[in-house]
Amino acid sequence: MDSYSGFILWAMVGVNACSPNNLRQQYLEKLETMFRQPRVIQLEMSDAASNIVDAHYKLRRAGPGVEYRVESKQPPLDFQDFLWYTLGDLGGYHPLDWCLPPLAFWEQYFSQLEQENSFTGSDIDKIALLAVYEPMIHSEIGNYVSSRNSRDDWEKNEDGEYTQPWMAYYGSRERLRNHSHVRDYELQIDPILLESLQDAPTPNRPVYEYLEPSTLEWCKGKLQCLNFDPIHPDSSACENFDIKRPYRNIYLRLRRQIQAHHQAGALPRLSLSVEALDSGNLY
Repeated sequence: MDSYSGFILWAMVGVNACSPNNLRQQYLEKLETMFRQPRVIQLEMSDAASNIVDAHYKLRRAGPGVEYRVESKQPPLDFQDFLWYTLGDLGGYHPLDWCLPPLAFWEQYFSQLEQENSFTGSDIDKIALLAVYEPMIHSEIGNYVSSRNSRDDWEKNEDGEYTQPWMAYYGSRERLRNHSHVRDYELQIDPILLESLQDAPTPNRPVYEYLEPSTLEWCKGKLQCLNFDPIHPDSSACENFDIKRPYRNIYLRLRRQIQAHHQAGALPRLSLSVEALDSGNLY
């Protein structure tokens, strides 16, 4: 969350949210949705910020509609023209953990699964949990962020003006642009370069995939046999659906199938991704 504007810039559900590659990918995805780039970004000095800085510098140097090349003869940018570093928490972004309203329900529900020994923390349980619930949580969080950022009840003073600096600029943008002393920090973006940066290979797998590819495909196949689509779940198709314990029967059935598959020593071998195993904090 951006302290300056109060906006949620991006929200990620999973593990290792502050790794350099994950932050870089999320930043580029955000630029793609806006099709604009900031003139200057402000970040804390950290290894996690390094990949964002690299991508932002290339986009800024290229400019709108100009394909970037390493051998480009364009002069380098001055440091202060594309990046402001902070020492410590002087705004920037903040992890949201479980504080988003949609996540409060899931935290309580997962705690119930643990209390009834339907979730023990084993890899088998984690695989079933990820396959069934993670796509739903992504969708809910995405809808919440979109709704929150587009709301029209931001705090205003008695004159009806926004009290937050960013909203004050945004709300009266056209009027302010008529004044020469107001600088517009929004720039067009080079779509060709943005696409190439998104396609660039990175050591980590895509941000949201915490199951090995073969495991993910196996789980999708089993869920299809159960007539369940985790991306577009249909509660009416589930027998004895309980809104307080959504799709619990689907989770338990997939969990039993994973256990049987594991005990039989069948292929493919089902496992979490390396990133999920290394994080140690998956749910």
